[in-house]
Amino acid sequence: ERNNSHFTLYRSFNGLDFDNITTIQGAGNSTQRITYTYSDPANNLGVYYKLEQYDLDGNSKMYGTIYLAGELEEFNVFPNPSSGSFTLNVAQENLGEFVYIYNALGKLIQVQVLEEKMTLIELTSVNPGIYVIQLGSKFEKVVIR
Repeated sequence: ERNNSHFTLYRSFNGLDFDNITTIQGAGNSTQRITYTYSDPANNLGVYYKLEQYDLDGNSKMYGTIYLAGELEEFNVFPNPSSGSFTLNVAQENLGEFVYIYNALGKLIQVQVLEEKMTLIELTSVNPGIYVIQLGSKFEKVVIR
């Protein structure tokens, strides 16, 4: 490690709007391998991260965006973010089950039976925000723009 001042970690729930969630001091200069860690309490929601590294002279380098699905993902939602119409891709054994959709306040806004492995969900009349989809005991979030 050479000339390393610090790292800034950014988080986004929609892959577009990133917030600075922490700054981790660097070691400056070192000939030994150093591991830096940060535990994000929101990591089980499925989040996007970017890392920016700053040199002691003020120069910086932004590393690419990564997505961590978290532990809640059991089925696929796409596109996500969405304009209100999105598809749920579920396993064959989920056919015939109910899918529940909640707003960010936890209010149930829609219930739908899964009749196909790829089911279209229409939420075009809701306000932009984060919505939670429940299928059995599994949850996923969808961002409506």
